[in-house]
Amino acid sequence: MNIEDLLRETLADMADDETPPHPSRFLVTRSVRRPPWLALAAAVAIVVLVAGSTYAVRVLTSQDAPPRPAVVPSPASEPRTVPLAEVWPDAVHTVPLILPNGLSFTPEVFLDADTLLARTGPAQKPRYWAYELDGFRARELFTFTAPPATGYTSGVTIGEGRLVWYTVSVGAIKGALDLWTVPATGGRVTKVTTIRQTMKYGDLDALTIQNGSVIYSRRGPGGIYQVPLTGGDPAPLPSSRPGLHLLEWPWAVIATTGVQWAQTNTQHIVNMLTGEKRDITALQGDPWSCSPTWCLQRHGQNDRFTVAKRDGTSRREVVGASLLIGPPTNDRFVILTKREGDTFRLVLHDITTGDTGDLGITGTPGDGRILNQTMLRGGTQNLYTYPLNGKRIVVNLSAIK
Repeated sequence: MNIEDLLRETLADMADDETPPHPSRFLVTRSVRRPPWLALAAAVAIVVLVAGSTYAVRVLTSQDAPPRPAVVPSPASEPRTVPLAEVWPDAVHTVPLILPNGLSFTPEVFLDADTLLARTGPAQKPRYWAYELDGFRARELFTFTAPPATGYTSGVTIGEGRLVWYTVSVGAIKGALDLWTVPATGGRVTKVTTIRQTMKYGDLDALTIQNGSVIYSRRGPGGIYQVPLTGGDPAPLPSSRPGLHLLEWPWAVIATTGVQWAQTNTQHIVNMLTGEKRDITALQGDPWSCSPTWCLQRHGQNDRFTVAKRDGTSRREVVGASLLIGPPTNDRFVILTKREGDTFRLVLHDITTGDTGDLGITGTPGDGRILNQTMLRGGTQNLYTYPLNGKRIVVNLSAIK
């Protein structure tokens, strides 16, 4: 599951659904004031890297590409902006809003470099398709029939040749969260396990597929658990303890006991495999929001932010306020707003290289259409997508080197 799935389905169902959860449930709160022209940015909080949560569930993988050497521009430099597809031509795709069979669809993940997993249909019985971007051909992989009284079907996580998602029940059996899996090539859907919980959209805040198991962390008290893809009862990881929440596998946030995930502090993290801890003692001042390598610091009403590595090196200021509420996605990407008089533009900025691509999206304060844009979240993901000029832009983040 991820925040874009949550917002997309919530917005689509608003006409006949109960009032959705307040955004503060999913957003990492900060006391930093934002400039008035960013009122819209605050509303969506992250077209952007929400940390899934923003943190709704973030997808984590271990397929981390070697980092490129960081580009260190002069202080307060303004990234040069060119169209997204010109910056990353091998990663950016423009596709129709409907499949060749006439069905509208939701991109879920990249199955490979040139194939999307597309989802059509309602939450109770979604259909999943392999959508080839070379020629725009679609073939059905499988149809999933959710259990009775299902109120929510999450987005899909991919890893180790498997797809994983979950459903949340409503009504008399409210609280059942069922994990499901199927081969990435299609086939028979099987249930992994059932988790008791009480949140409408589920209380998982991140999940990943590692070594034949689903690994996830939970909101509230936290804790990191694993369950075999073949099925069974969840069990805590040997290195888990209350208050831990997955950030980017194998890194977890060390939260204060009893603190909700939305208030956790990404400045202090631990490696769940080795026990290594990382802090940001070299960085002072206003709160920092950090991924495993990079940290961001916003400056009140200034249209800029500071970026630095956890050890204090590669520090610089970048012009363009960040919509980011959580850490950089994939330990490198943020969405920036570039102010142009009374309007703004949205751009995708790569912290590690300094590259910046214009999304083609402009707006003014209060422009509600951006609420319908899919959001880039924190954690790890291989797909970023948004509608533009009657088409859909799909970015393969894993293809950006």
